[in-house]
Order: sequence, then structure tokens, then C-alpha cells
Amino acid sequence: MNAPLADVHAAHAAGLRRLCAALRCRLETPATRMPPSADPPPAVSSLDLPPLLETLAARFALSPFETELLVLALAVEIDPATAEAVRNRQPGGDPRPSFGLAFTTLTAPHWSALTPDRPLLRWQLLRAGHAPLMADAPLMLEPRLLHALMGAGSADSVLEPWGRRLGAPQPLSAAQRAVAAELAQLLGRQPVQLIGPRTGDRDAVLRCAGAGRSLWRLDAIPADPAALLQLARLIERESVLTGMIPVLDAGSEPARRLALALDAAFVLTGTEAWHGLDRPARTLALPPTDFAARRELWRAAAPDAAPEGLDRLANDFALDALAIAEIGAACDGTGQMRDMARLRCRVPLDGLAARRRPLTEWDDLALRPAQRAALQALAERVRRQPRVLHDWGYARASGRGNGTVALFTGPSGTGKTLASEAVAAALDLDLLHVDLGQVVSKWLGETEKNLDRIFDAAAQGGAVLLFDEADALFGKRGEVRDSRDRHANMEISFLLQRIEAHDGLVILTTNQQQALDDAFLRRIAVIVQFPFPDAELRRDIWTRSHPAAAPVLGLDAGRLAQIAVSGGEIRNIALGAAFGAAGREADAIGMDDLLAAADRELAKLGRPRSGRKDGGQR
Repeated sequence: MNAPLADVHAAHAAGLRRLCAALRCRLETPATRMPPSADPPPAVSSLDLPPLLETLAARFALSPFETELLVLALAVEIDPATAEAVRNRQPGGDPRPSFGLAFTTLTAPHWSALTPDRPLLRWQLLRAGHAPLMADAPLMLEPRLLHALMGAGSADSVLEPWGRRLGAPQPLSAAQRAVAAELAQLLGRQPVQLIGPRTGDRDAVLRCAGAGRSLWRLDAIPADPAALLQLARLIERESVLTGMIPVLDAGSEPARRLALALDAAFVLTGTEAWHGLDRPARTLALPPTDFAARRELWRAAAPDAAPEGLDRLANDFALDALAIAEIGAACDGTGQMRDMARLRCRVPLDGLAARRRPLTEWDDLALRPAQRAALQALAERVRRQPRVLHDWGYARASGRGNGTVALFTGPSGTGKTLASEAVAAALDLDLLHVDLGQVVSKWLGETEKNLDRIFDAAAQGGAVLLFDEADALFGKRGEVRDSRDRHANMEISFLLQRIEAHDGLVILTTNQQQALDDAFLRRIAVIVQFPFPDAELRRDIWTRSHPAAAPVLGLDAGRLAQIAVSGGEIRNIALGAAFGAAGREADAIGMDDLLAAADRELAKLGRPRSGRKDGGQR
């Protein structure tokens, strides 16, 4: 694996040639064959060493003999004449210098040079081959060190099996820049712990603090003690050769054991500081990335986008600095940014809630003017949160969560869930429809854990939370007679705390408003009534009950409006009529199909159609 000297910088190559010549002189004229009056060849280590070699010897604290061992192992790789001289001096013509040859040829030899605690083997600078006797062990330069001494290569190929190098700096908020500036003064000098709630924020600060440095996040650390110790020595070598700084996860047990084994500076990152280190370390804490910080990050990542759209992104999605920078660089316009942010924020909920992106529009709803105005005002309230809460200071004034709780109340089938979808669609947010059957658990504390996951997912992803039939979960607290009563009251108290701390929109629907706990009613900002539809509203609902592609023939909305049914029941009737027409292979859905489907729906509900007019009893 000869590396031609011509490829090395001229001054460095000249220095290496001088060293090779001095070695050849010693090899070709052993001390035993020199005349007594002759001056001995100069010690290799006394010559002017090339800068790279001199720096390496100083950093690893090599003795003169250890330095010359490195030079000898290097010379046979880069200089064929030196390799030939070594071959001529050794039995069997091996071009690899043995330790015995080095011991009799080089300056100030000592047997400890090849002990495990000395630099050559400790930091894997040389490899000693197997031989019956130590003196016969052939010495080889580690390929990584060969590249380093020739001014080529980096730590990348060596460390890639265990991690990745942190990328280029990204924009930071003002608070993050302050932490990065302090961290930059500590990197490489001592162990540092960087704590903060989000990995992306911690990595963004590390990238900025380590600009121009080689920072490696090592996350594939072996659990085997021997392999871990070998990795520690490899890291120590690379930190000397390249100035690389390892970044370790404080929450990983192998990473903590590696930190204890390292004799080098490193950075531990995590949500909390680890107190098991055996030496002093500085701890730096990142502040939470709040709305103000996210707005600053979005405006730096997408300076040409509309400020209002960026403010809504900062308000709706709890993204970290790295994610914001990546989305801003990859997208064109706030619409694309919202789509990517929505996908980045989605987390699995294991059936606790159904996530969907609603497509219902205002025109899809048949509403009284007061209802429509109340729903649109609710959407506008959420849309204007950045200005009112942050620009005008109401967020600081409240001291609690800054979300909005809305209650949609009215009989079943009057459009409460559909209206929730329309509000979420108007805000361009996902809807998390909570499945109470999966959330509520008989096991102590499980309901609270499930609710925690749902609220966290909604807060991170800017989703609207929908609790249908909310009275089942938000019912009145009662007198405590046994442990079950106490458990139920604890769940309601927990819900009160989570709703009060939540920054997003929560919609509760119920047909039993009186069953809700009074403490919840005090926290509800908007109440929208959904009364049973009168004939005029039913007529409007009938005209919207079929999609545009459905072949409806002779629809008499006025006649159908005389049937006292809710909006949900109308949708059931319309769908039943469509299946009825398809079943008899008709070309169109007619009034007979609709009336027959209405009879079936009312019979299912125990309410005959005959004699029922607008205002009739249900």
C-alpha cells in the first residue's frame, strides 16, 4: 500500500525524505559494523520532523523511540528503498520491521513502547503482528494513521459504523444563540452536558457551537465491554488527530458507560442532566422553544413568505429548530410548509384517537345564520391567536394555557361532529376524534396516561381535539363513597388540568349539557347550540344530502322536509335510498326510494312517518 511521496505537499515530502534517508543509513550500517572512530548516524528523532509528525508526537506524548518507531513503520510504506533495507536486515525477507530490529537500530529503545498502556497500542497508532517472541513481532502502521501523516483522510470512514457527523449550522433563535456561544467556548476543553426538551433543538445548537469543528453523534455504541473500550480508545485517537468531539445520549446506558471510559472531552445531551459522571462537567440548559422562538426560526428559514402564514405555522406546530430549517429549505410557500409540518408532527396514537384531515367546508353545512356565525367566529378566534395572545400580550397576562374550549350541544344527529370537521378544515388542521372506549380504562392511572398521549399529540401537531359524547368523560364529580368514586373524580380533575394547560382547540359535543361538571363549563369559551332542525332547515339539508355525481331524479325537498328527522337521519335516509335504487338496478334515485328509506329509518327509531309533520313529536 505504498503512498507516493509526490502526492504530499512539497515541504512535508522533503521532511519525510530526510527521515527515510536517515533510517536507511542506520539500517545499512548497523552499529556493530561501524569503525570505532566513525560518528554514529544521526538520531531520526533529532532531525527536523515534518509539522504533521511533530504535532502528532507532541499530542500523543511519544518518547523519541516511539516517534522513531512510527517513522520506521511509515517509511516502509512510502519509500521502497527503506522497505528494501528492512527486508535485507530480517530473516525471511519480511519488509515489515520487527520490534527487535527497531530495538537494535533506533534511538533510546525501551521495551515498554509496546505495552497496552503506552500511546502506540493504547490509541491504535501501530499494530503488532503475532510472533513467538515479542522481538520478532512485525510492526505495521494503522491505515488511518498513515493517511493522517500523509495529510489525507478524516474521521468519517472510521466513525461511521457508530454514528454520524453533525451537519452544517442552521438558524437559531436569540435564546439558542446565547447558549451556542457559551457552548462554543467549552467544546473540546471539558465534558459538557446540554439539556433541553427536543433533540432537534439540541442538535441545532451543537451545529452552531461546533461550526468548523468535527462533532459526531454516536448512537450505535456496543454493549460489550471490550468493544466499548476499543471504541473509547478509537475516539480518543481521533480527537487528537482531528479534534473531533463525541456527542452522546445521556439517556442511553452504553453511552453513559462510554462517557466514563473516555479520556477526552465530550458532550452529553438529553432532557435531563446525568449525575453519574466521575469528573466535573458544565451543564447548559436550553430554554423551551416557545411561540416567539418558533416565529423567529420560521422567519429566518423562509424570509420571503408571508409573515401571517409563518406566525400561524409557529402557533400551530411545535417543531424544533432543525425541523423548521429543513422544511423552510425544502418547501415553496406556506401551503407546502403546512403540509410538511403536519406530517412531521404526526405521532402514532395506537387507536386512542382517529386522526383525519377533514375536507368539510362551510357550504357543506346547513346551518341557521347564528350557528354559522358562531362557528366562523370560533375558527377566526383560533386563527388570530398569534396576534392577540403574543403580540398584544394576553398570553403573559393569563399565566395558564392559551387554548380554546368549545362546546357543541344539541340532540343527536344535528351536525355537531360535522361542524367540528368544518372548523378544523377552515383552520387547515388535523382532527383528532377521541375514542372514549379506548381511552377510559379500569386500571388505575391508565386513563390519565392515555389522555396525556392524546393532548401531547394534539399540542405537537396543531390538531383539533374532538371529544364526542363528552358527558361520558366530563361528567359531574360526585360524593366519594368508595375507591371507584375517588378514581373517577381524580380523572375529571386531571382532565381539568390538561384542558387548562392546553394551547390548542378542544371541541366537546354532547346532547346532555346539564350532565357536564360545572368546572368544565367555566372553562368553555364558546358554546354553540345545535337545535333540532325545523322544516326550513330540513329542506336545506335535503338539498345538500346527495353528492353531485349521484343520479337523483325529481327530488321534492319541500315534501321531504315535512318528515321530522335530524340532519344525521337525513344523511342515513339519502344513503339508504341510493343503495335501494342500486339494488333494483335503477338508473336514478327517485322519491319512492327516498320515502321508502325514510320509512325504514323511522321504523328503526320507532317513529312512524304517517301523520308526522313539522313540529310533530319525536
